[in-house]
Amino acid sequence: MHRLNLIYVFFKIGIMNELAYRVNFYVQVASSLMSLGTVIAGLLIIFSHTDRLGDWTSVDILALLGIYMLVAGAIRLFIQPSMQQMMEDVRKGTLDYTLTKPEDAQFLISIGQVRIWKLTDVFLGILVLGVALTRRGVSLGFDETAGFALVLICGGVIIYSFWLMLATHVVLVHTY
Repeated sequence: MHRLNLIYVFFKIGIMNELAYRVNFYVQVASSLMSLGTVIAGLLIIFSHTDRLGDWTSVDILALLGIYMLVAGAIRLFIQPSMQQMMEDVRKGTLDYTLTKPEDAQFLISIGQVRIWKLTDVFLGILVLGVALTRRGVSLGFDETAGFALVLICGGVIIYSFWLMLATHVVLVHTY
């Protein structure tokens, strides 16, 4: 329960920091929509000349795009900002403040930064995936959705682990 409270506090602080610059929301939405539009335009151009790429149809690639946007948004929401902050703290010599707190340092480093506006990428990814599944005629039940969410969470843990290893390696290389 204590850790959930800490996550809530850091998430709230992240939201307050991001709300200080509200124009960032509009910039993030515009950036996400332009990126999505560019990719969809490219797919439309490609699939105007062919029906398939190997065994992939345009709807399959659209679903893949939705999953990519969902995962990339989640990484940019939680993992990337925290790892960048850790490397910056090591560079500045301020990581000691985190290490001396009476809580697990890795946990504090992992939840230290949140970029709330990256939720737009997550929501757009869910929307694109939903459109692709609807166009494909796929109906998902609770079991399929729960399995998909579990796989995404496991993938997120793996990505977090790689980011932590890379950030730690960069820190070790630059300090010695």
